[in-house]
Amino acid sequence: MEKSSIKEAYDISLKGLRECYLDQGIVAGLHRFDDYWARDSLFASFGSIKVKDFEAVRNNLNLFLSNLNELGQIPRRIDRYHVGLKYLGLKIKRKPLGIRYSTSIFLSKAIDQNSIFLITFLQYIKETKDLEYLKRNYSKLKQIIDWNFLHYQNNLIKEGFFATWEDTTLKRGHTLYTNVLHFGALNAFILLSALINENASDYKEKVVLLREIINKEFWKEKFYSSWTTKKDFYFCTIGNLLAIILGVADKDKAESILDYIKENFKDKTPLPSSYPNYTFWRRAPLNFLRGKVMYHNGFSWLWIGCWYVVALSRLDRKKEALKTFNQIAEVINAEKEVYEVYFDKKPVKKMFFKADYPFAWSCGMYVYVYNLLKRKD
Repeated sequence: MEKSSIKEAYDISLKGLRECYLDQGIVAGLHRFDDYWARDSLFASFGSIKVKDFEAVRNNLNLFLSNLNELGQIPRRIDRYHVGLKYLGLKIKRKPLGIRYSTSIFLSKAIDQNSIFLITFLQYIKETKDLEYLKRNYSKLKQIIDWNFLHYQNNLIKEGFFATWEDTTLKRGHTLYTNVLHFGALNAFILLSALINENASDYKEKVVLLREIINKEFWKEKFYSSWTTKKDFYFCTIGNLLAIILGVADKDKAESILDYIKENFKDKTPLPSSYPNYTFWRRAPLNFLRGKVMYHNGFSWLWIGCWYVVALSRLDRKKEALKTFNQIAEVINAEKEVYEVYFDKKPVKKMFFKADYPFAWSCGMYVYVYNLLKRKD
């Protein structure tokens, strides 16, 4: 696997990832996104764990654990600066840090961060074998998984507007991405419980039922629909890939999803977040003013491509996996940097919106996949 272009991109990604380490955790980027975002820092931690940067990961886990609210919700974001002023070019530090639990426009609670936290926590414990840390935080981990059930309707998590990572797209209800992550979080909690002999039998029943319901409610012949609806069957790229990786999809469904990506994205690198583009009225109005009208509706993301490589590898489609990973490397090497979003293989640089860099989420995922593939050689 050790092609020079792939190794060059790895070095760039690792450098960018480590530049995002601060004393209290991992920031999402070094310009617009220089705050502690839960999903960004937690997914970035997958790479940090693989290179044994355990202190940075533990600092980040501790930061979010220490700001768990009374119901068990992990913050969506922890602000180092006054965000509104930052967009006006004024960087004024907050004292104390600003803790944010709701979506950016305060319409609903952010949803996905609790699940990602548990999945990442399991990765950390697997690598460090630090069972004392697990025991010390187990009661909080139980709070975190139980918070998800506060949002249950018909045995699936129901979310409000702009509640997960596609927070510029108008949708709500039962979404694939959120419920697949919840499935992964349930399994993570069960495994964490087993490591310290805690009883999680109730959760084992819940995870079996959840898998059945996801497959019943979301599967639409060739792929899982982005949310449960009688029409508008959008393909959520990351939701479908995580369904493969986290074990929601069986082998036949997994092969069908990968074939669908190959057919409709035509080796497009990086991968867009959805297919087709969402209809005009589903785009958040504020993004027209900010130059981000295509943010989750046409722009592409390196970290999604990295999960695609993992899924291909899981299905033993090694030739396709290596080809895709090499294409991701070429995009990184062309700019000597890892950016937040791309369009036509170029980082987005518009008058009112420029992609942040280094982007920890994509840096971390590239580092993670590189080490994953290297271990399988």
